Amino acid sequence: MADEIIKSDANRVNVAAGVTNDANQDIVQLRVSPYSKKLLVETPVMDGNGTDEIFTITDANISYAVPVTPPSQNYTLIIYNSSNSDIYLRFTPGTTAGIKLASGCVISFDLGGNQQIYIYSPLAGQTINVSYKII
Repeated sequence: MADEIIKSDANRVNVAAGVTNDANQDIVQLRVSPYSKKLLVETPVMDGNGTDEIFTITDANISYAVPVTPPSQNYTLIIYNSSNSDIYLRFTPGTTAGIKLASGCVISFDLGGNQQIYIYSPLAGQTINVSYKII
């Protein structure tokens, strides 16, 4: 439970931990790759057919809805910034603030039916890869 304190693993080695984002609020140990020394993160299982698109931000400082036509059911959306510049993500149309997605980075969202993410870039001609699947 969340009121527990984790300071070391079974071998008495200090560890990092996080609290689950649910009603249980369980404390879990964070795992790191022994090779890259980066945090290991699970990605959603994407079995079966999904949709993959390449999207071009044709105009600078204009927000675009992604995907253009969202599924009517709940779905997982994965956005990969394949451009050479930062792009920004928002939950509403607009071109101020937002979540910065650096070049070469990926982010995923679990969205409800008919929901979209809005993207914009201060530079025209940037491309992103978009994948989505009904969950």
